[in-house]
Amino acid sequence: MKEIESKPVPSDYSVTLLVMCALQIIFALDPLICESSLISSYIIVQEGTGYHLIMTLAVLPFWITLIPKYLYFSKPQHNYWVIALTSLLFLAGYGIYRISCWQRDNFLRNSTSLKRSDVLYSRYPAGIFRGGLRAIVRYPECSGLLLVILSWCLGCLLVSPFHWAPVAVLSVTIIAVIMNIRRLDSRSSFKHNITWTTYVSKTSSALIPHIY
Repeated sequence: MKEIESKPVPSDYSVTLLVMCALQIIFALDPLICESSLISSYIIVQEGTGYHLIMTLAVLPFWITLIPKYLYFSKPQHNYWVIALTSLLFLAGYGIYRISCWQRDNFLRNSTSLKRSDVLYSRYPAGIFRGGLRAIVRYPECSGLLLVILSWCLGCLLVSPFHWAPVAVLSVTIIAVIMNIRRLDSRSSFKHNITWTTYVSKTSSALIPHIY
């Protein structure tokens, strides 16, 4: 026992890397744990095997693994303040993402239980949900996802030398999210017409309040 305790910690050991991997595993398990809300999502209901499905389920899970891989090779110093900041940003982003998905799922499954002020009715039976987080931004699930990715990239940049990997991951994610928002705006405008225009006039921010 003493011999084991006296052995030095391997140089590859990194608290930051372990925390980053743990957070990514938690986020990867979300579709399995909350499978019911995934079924009612835009990916399954409308997109099918299109662009959104490819980016969300085929590209993103592998793209974000560049972050822990870079941390493994860069061997960053332990910084518990950065770990705490990364964890808090992740929890905030994941909370926004999960609450938004839950509110959307509840609206699609049982819209009659909501307050009338939270629903804008159009020619389509489902209408437009404008309550909860969607009263602040039009796509809060995208805001939550972006905050999750930001937490990983920021944590990586704060403990390791500057590298293209975390910057590229964040940049590609931002571009993909903005492209997706524009596609959804265009589709919703065509589908709901004047009702969507009314919603956009009251909730002008799509991703970040008062910014975009």
